[in-house]
Amino acid sequence: MNILIIFGPPGSGKGTQSKLISKNLNYLHFSTGEQLRAEVSKGTELGKEIDSLISKGKFVPNELSTEITRNFIILNKEKNILLDGFPRNLKQAENLLEILKELKIEDTKIINLEVNDNEIIKRLLLRAKIENRKDDNEETIKERIKIYHNETKKVLDFLKEKDMKIINVNGEGDIQEIQKEILKKIR
Repeated sequence: MNILIIFGPPGSGKGTQSKLISKNLNYLHFSTGEQLRAEVSKGTELGKEIDSLISKGKFVPNELSTEITRNFIILNKEKNILLDGFPRNLKQAENLLEILKELKIEDTKIINLEVNDNEIIKRLLLRAKIENRKDDNEETIKERIKIYHNETKKVLDFLKEKDMKIINVNGEGDIQEIQKEILKKIR
């Protein structure tokens, strides 16, 4: 089993590139955000709690993100998996290392999509119009970017210290060109 982690700020193209990687390299795509939005759409109490957090640009508790990710990996341990949206902070990164150790998974790489903040804001405002996503308004976007810089970005340094392979890719430009660059670097 191999695990790829796609990393980058909100709006960097993680979901788009994940779907292409999954198709081109036969990886199972696991999106924490999609799983959480699916729970919201069910209208459960948990879904309502998740919706309240997401609509304010906040993240769900680490335990929940870790549990749904761990369960997915265990259920699919015979396949290659692409994680999209996990880990997002140092606690989740520590939890990921525990999962990898527990399941004896040694081949893990991180694809880091690099995109500047102005491009992120532009992309997410466009996505809000196209997909009618209420979590993509300018105030929430700026809050998510702030959280990314203050918390999430630290995960890269932490995982690099743990000898994980980080593959930096310019996430600005043509989707297919970015995909070619990713495939070239991870093969």
